[in-house]
Formats: sequence, structure tokens, C-alpha cells
Amino acid sequence: MVVLLTVLAWGLVEMVLRLRLMLRPGFRARVRDWASVAGARSREWTFYVIVTSLAAAVILAGWATRFRWAATGGGRSVQVAGEALIVAGAALRVWAMLTLDRFFTFVVGIADDHRVVEEGPYRVIRHPGYAGAIIAMVGVGVALRNWLAVLLMLIVPPLVFAVRIRVEEATLVGALGEEYEDYARRTGGLLPRVASAVSPTHQGRPSA
Repeated sequence: MVVLLTVLAWGLVEMVLRLRLMLRPGFRARVRDWASVAGARSREWTFYVIVTSLAAAVILAGWATRFRWAATGGGRSVQVAGEALIVAGAALRVWAMLTLDRFFTFVVGIADDHRVVEEGPYRVIRHPGYAGAIIAMVGVGVALRNWLAVLLMLIVPPLVFAVRIRVEEATLVGALGEEYEDYARRTGGLLPRVASAVSPTHQGRPSA
């Protein structure tokens, strides 16, 4: 029950942030810009793939807990560790969303007023929102104290986000060209590179 409440709290925070974005003046015009400038509508399928796959993974992970032979043991301490991962991952994702601010969107696209920024977690990794989501999802598996659930979370989220990242990076390179390619060489995708932590970086982002 605690795991479910933690996940629901994460979802509620994301919903509030998305609602905050949608209620901002000019949001609809910006969405039209994303679609017209970068053909975002043709890439909306990645959003639906992510939502469907992650929801299925969570449901299957919960179903896997009926198999007692797959229980990890560890009692309450393991559950607390899993919940801590959920909170940490969600915090990283929220940080990324707040950093992107008006440039955050649900689909992959580039607005005509996109600019290079240097803030928060994007200084060292290009996809902190996705990294945070993966950490949180693995936390769900750990908190359920079932190795089948953990395995699901170690496989499904990284796979679906890899698809999204592939589409997103192609869009970024096409729109920002050498500037983004240089940024990509100096930063990690989901994990920071040692060198990136000591060198200034810039980047432009269409989504989290």
C-alpha cells in the first residue's frame, strides 16, 4: 500500500506540473509551433508507447508478487530502500521538468524560439527526466521485494526510453546541429561522464 501511495504521489506531482504548464498563456500556440516547426505530431507515438509500457510494467510487477518463490526477502528495510529510490528518481525527474520550464512538452518537438540553456541536471546528462523515471521504476520493483518485479523494471523502462531518446536526439541534432552534437560529446545520455562534471555545457531541449 505504501508503494502505491508513493507512486500515486509522484504521479500527482507530475500532473500538477503539467497542468501548470498547460495553463500558461501561449501554451497552445507553442504546441502548434512544435508541430509545425519539427513535425511533432508524427512523433507523438513515442509518448503513448512510454505510457502504455510503463503502466503495463507496473501492473505486471504487482502481479509478480504473488509468486513467493521470487521474493527477495529483506523485510521492511528493502521496502524502504525501494521507496527511497522512487522518491529520488521522481525528484530528479521533477527537477528536470522545472529546469526545462516552458520548453517541457509531452511530444518530441522544437519550437521556433528554442534557445540554448545551461541549468540544473542538464549540465551533466542529456536526459535527466528519463533517468529519474528509470530510477523510480526500479525503486518500485525493489519496494515490492520481488526479483521478477525488479527484472521487469530493469528491462522495460530502459527499452522504451531508448526508443524515445533515439527519436528525440535525432530531432535535436536536426534542429540544433553541431551545437547539440558538441554538447552530446561532452555529456552522458542517462549517466554523467566524469569529464562533463568539470567542463561548462550548453544545451537546448524539447522535452523531458
